[in-house]
Amino acid sequence: MSQDERRFFERQRDEALMQRNSFRAQHDDMRLSIRRTEDAQAQLRNTNANLEERLNGVVRTIRVFEVDISSSIGVANRCASDVNLLYHSTFINNDFIRIDLGQAFRTPSIEEEATSSIALQECHNEKTRIETDIARINSEVTRLSATIAQMNSDATGLLRNAEHFHSRAVHFQGLLG
Repeated sequence: MSQDERRFFERQRDEALMQRNSFRAQHDDMRLSIRRTEDAQAQLRNTNANLEERLNGVVRTIRVFEVDISSSIGVANRCASDVNLLYHSTFINNDFIRIDLGQAFRTPSIEEEATSSIALQECHNEKTRIETDIARINSEVTRLSATIAQMNSDATGLLRNAEHFHSRAVHFQGLLG
């Protein structure tokens, strides 16, 4: 083998080794990016779990307002109305001024009482905000999953390229003897 051929094969070998090292470095960088993206995805999943727990609490609060308290108010108002009817049935003379006990003991509904109405509306607003955040996070998690899949595919390609150039370097080293 002539000196020129030897230098050519050495340059080819060195070039292949540089390419191999470059692809390996890119692969290592890609693996690091994948880990960071997976960490971000895990953090989003934790945030999503916390939001879902918070949503459950808000839904329970709304249920208390709309079902439990409203039902109790309805029972109380029916009782006040019954007391009023009993009270009025005791009057023989209709000339007396009768007060309406049903109205006197009536409990305003959630919607009629300003503070409760505002609190219920804020609960509904919070529920909507949380549902929007959960949908946004789920979308981001899905996007990150696709990104991670693509990055894994790219990392595999980089590793294949590194192996290819390693084989070339071995081949040229073999030619050099």
